[in-house]
Amino acid sequence: MAAAASRSNVTRLLKVIQSGANSCPCHSHAHSTPATAGTFSSLLKYGRQYASAAETTDYAFEMAASNIRFGPGVTSEIGMDLNNLKAKKVAVYTDSTIAQLHPLKAVVESLEKHKVNYVVYDTCRVEPTDTSFKQAIDFARKHDPDAFVAVGGGSVIDTTKAASLYSAHPEADFLDF
Repeated sequence: MAAAASRSNVTRLLKVIQSGANSCPCHSHAHSTPATAGTFSSLLKYGRQYASAAETTDYAFEMAASNIRFGPGVTSEIGMDLNNLKAKKVAVYTDSTIAQLHPLKAVVESLEKHKVNYVVYDTCRVEPTDTSFKQAIDFARKHDPDAFVAVGGGSVIDTTKAASLYSAHPEADFLDF
């Protein structure tokens, strides 16, 4: 009996909240609850046209996203992943500090274990400049890799993305993007 009373109180409260005259059209949830006259009148006063959802029973959808792996040992899987991608030549970008540490060594060991051809660019700057970006881009254009791996933090990742972008567009000037 108490559960039924609680349920009716919750239902009543939700109806009161939904029928509020000052509801924001972006947060009124008109798209997900049964529409009432109060809901539509509160939306109409803003003078915008809102689309109605088509009735459908198809609830299937797809969400494409990059694979993200984390945890102990995942760095040693990079060679297998690049083999699966059929990469012919990989450009590995890092900075001079990381080049001396375990993360780069683990990547190189994995690439060699899986017989992946690679080149290492280990002069990424901590605070990239247009000159350091151009040097990284020239390295990529010279070696013509078909895959890129960034080993390091944000500056290394940004430098690697720039090198990848400009190697995919060899005709582009530096300020084209």
